[in-house]
Amino acid sequence: MLFRIPALLLLGIVAAACARQQDNEGIAADSAMSDTLAASGGTMPSLFDITWYLTELNGQAPPTGSGGTPATLVLAAEDQRASGFSGCNRMSGSYQHAGDSISFGPMAMTRMACTEGMELEQQYSAALASATIFRLTAGELELMGDRGTVARFNATPPGE
Repeated sequence: MLFRIPALLLLGIVAAACARQQDNEGIAADSAMSDTLAASGGTMPSLFDITWYLTELNGQAPPTGSGGTPATLVLAAEDQRASGFSGCNRMSGSYQHAGDSISFGPMAMTRMACTEGMELEQQYSAALASATIFRLTAGELELMGDRGTVARFNATPPGE
């Protein structure tokens, strides 16, 4: 019994250190961004395992999804799966990232037909497919492609 407590404690310390290293590897922040955050008193959210709410799509306010629900994106750190709400349907697929590069695999979607949200879904899917770089700032995620910003997200839901 005496040997189990130290072993469990050691396991907890190792797991916490691994999780911290994984989070640190996933944040793409250069020194200028860090200086800006420090000067503003802002905090850098993790890229992973939080819900990002779509606030801009191809330089415009995005159309509303079904029921007035905004499109979302969640990037799971553990298995590199992207998921969320695309305007009408739920989506899920793989993503890859290294440094500030990001790419999304094909997204599988449920097949509901909606009277609203289909336009958003088509534009959002195309934006994710064209994303090659991401930028993470205090509370905001920006996806960029060859022609500039394709999507911008906020870590807080609209209206809050």
